[in-house]
Amino acid sequence: MTAKVTSKGQITIPKRIRQRLGIGPGDRVALIEGVGGSVVMTNARSQMPGSSAGVLAERLPDDWVPPTVEEMKVAVAAEAAKRYR
Repeated sequence: MTAKVTSKGQITIPKRIRQRLGIGPGDRVALIEGVGGSVVMTNARSQMPGSSAGVLAERLPDDWVPPTVEEMKVAVAAEAAKRYR
């Protein structure tokens, strides 16, 4: 999926992505830099402390250990490399 950048540096986020992230007009998105120049976009609300922790905790197994930041960066970069070859 691609998006065109306007002369003002703006893009239109495709409807499918907006729906997936639960964002609409006036909402903010967070852009997170990964390894190798990759960037991940997410709903900025999900980046706020405590915003989704309770929801996630209910669905995780008791022995779940969160990945390290470095492990997440590697996973994101690997997925981006597969999608954008």
